[in-house]
Amino acid sequence: MYNCIVWKMNSLLEKNRSLDFSDNLVNLTVNGYPKLAADTILNQTVCGKLNLVIGSSIQRLYIEFIRNKESRENIYEALIEITLNLIGIEREKTGFSEKESKSALLKIVNILEKMEETEREDKEKKVAHRVIQKLLDEMKSVMMGNSLVNKIAELIEEEIDEEVGIGGLFG
Repeated sequence: MYNCIVWKMNSLLEKNRSLDFSDNLVNLTVNGYPKLAADTILNQTVCGKLNLVIGSSIQRLYIEFIRNKESRENIYEALIEITLNLIGIEREKTGFSEKESKSALLKIVNILEKMEETEREDKEKKVAHRVIQKLLDEMKSVMMGNSLVNKIAELIEEEIDEEVGIGGLFG
């Protein structure tokens, strides 16, 4: 199993030889690796540049969101995972300042709201809510449902308002 993961990571890195964090984030997301994509910014060399990386990434991800409906779920998942990373302990471990993180989070919340509006205009099923439910189900499965993570997932489920959208969860 481990060798398979290492091989897959190496093959992804072969395709993504770019040193541009935004480029890597976008490519990994649209190629089906949203969690890995979200973790690419958890690098100390991004400190002080987080808003540039996020700004560039969300512009490109939004273009992909419009162009390729099949990539929407991965785009939502990557943006939500980035949001969770910037709210959680990963922010501190990486070294992002609170100010830098808040500014990046505001950009992400704004694009999430714009993406949901695009979905409403396209009369699409609510991909965002499917992604959130998937993430909550993963959280609830930790320790077979007997964990603090499970309780947090249940609290989040209570707060979800489909009319407000997912931007309201983080805003």
